[in-house]
Amino acid sequence: MALSEIIFLTFGCLGAVVVGVVTKVLADDAKLFIPRIAQNLLRRASLKLGEEYAAGFYEEWSAHLIEIPETSGKLWHAATIYFWGAYRIRQTLCPAVGATARQRIFKRILDIVFVGLSFPSIGPIVLLFAVLVALDGKSPFYSQMRVGQNGRTFRIWKLRTMFYDADKRLERYLERNVNARLAWTEYRRLRSDPRITKIGWFLRKTSLDELPQLWNVLNGTMSLVGPRPLLIEQQRLYDGEAYYKLRPGITGLWQISRRLCCDFKYRERLDDEYFKQQSLWTDIKIMLATCAVVCQKTGA
Repeated sequence: MALSEIIFLTFGCLGAVVVGVVTKVLADDAKLFIPRIAQNLLRRASLKLGEEYAAGFYEEWSAHLIEIPETSGKLWHAATIYFWGAYRIRQTLCPAVGATARQRIFKRILDIVFVGLSFPSIGPIVLLFAVLVALDGKSPFYSQMRVGQNGRTFRIWKLRTMFYDADKRLERYLERNVNARLAWTEYRRLRSDPRITKIGWFLRKTSLDELPQLWNVLNGTMSLVGPRPLLIEQQRLYDGEAYYKLRPGITGLWQISRRLCCDFKYRERLDDEYFKQQSLWTDIKIMLATCAVVCQKTGA
């Protein structure tokens, strides 16, 4: 629970109790003092907010004091005023940015449920392509360290889409192609990547190489929807903050966008946008758009 919530709910409870007790004891005479008590509570609460929100808070909610004398004998009504006030204050004057704790927990539960329900159908697909990838005699799976939530590193899993000597092939290609080297320096991606195998191109175009990351979703290092996982060496190119507050996702706004045209500034904007708009409906829209990308084979 945010500090602002604790402050407002605390003052709300205290205000309701004071109103009820004083009204019960002093009856009609209390009507003269209740507004002063409540006003004092509002003033103390506004001081906790700081200058940015204090004036608006006090001006808006002191208007509710005129309702108290007529209903001072009803504790439940006073409590309603204060609790609703606390909620509205937080929503209008201190709006939450990003998902609430409840939303994050719900999102995590959905991730686990989805992985469990999808495994009987996705498991055989991963096994089939693992066998096809392994026909060159090398491991069908590829792992790499990435940067996750709160800057912690984790190991990400994919179906291997590159040749075993991919780094050497890339270096030879960049030595012969100046334009490709410039593109690689800026985007860390190439339109015609010499490292990718024939089946690797298919896996990337359909995003099927990402399926082993369901294991990362299950162990909590990733989510179904979130920002694209950062390489460790990409941290120096990325200045955003929203990324580090989220679990990286198998899919997300980047995966359904222009991809190869996206520099790191654009990725930062996408991550900020997702962080501010987190919701179940946002995730559903992204997953539906991801299905369209997979069907159109516009992945990379």
